[in-house]
Amino acid sequence: MIKVIKLNRDNIINTIKIVDIDYVMESDDIEVPMNKYVDLGGLYNEGTYTAPVEPEISQISIGSFRRRLTIQEKVAIRTSTDPVVQVLVEDLASSSYVDLKEPQVLEGLGYLVESKILTEARLVEVTKEGTANEI
Repeated sequence: MIKVIKLNRDNIINTIKIVDIDYVMESDDIEVPMNKYVDLGGLYNEGTYTAPVEPEISQISIGSFRRRLTIQEKVAIRTSTDPVVQVLVEDLASSSYVDLKEPQVLEGLGYLVESKILTEARLVEVTKEGTANEI
């Protein structure tokens, strides 16, 4: 058995095949050692493989964002009489997602830290990169 890959014009792997030793190679086939790890979307250039870079997820659903907050934090936000906190709640309610890198979101969360609703440590946790499950 041999491992054969095909690349697009940017040297990104778009096909991986494991074939019999008697396979007739096509002109754009590249044989790769069986013990060499390669994956679709990776870069393959002159025998060197570079894994694909996972895109950063900064936009998460409103539900996912709310699940990042503790019950105590949600209650503190909901019962706050601070007009700035109320505007933050309204902004969240009128959004279809939360962008964890958006300056206004970070400013609002920073205000929650100043207001002692969130701690600095919790701010770091709440604004960590999203996951595929949170989109």
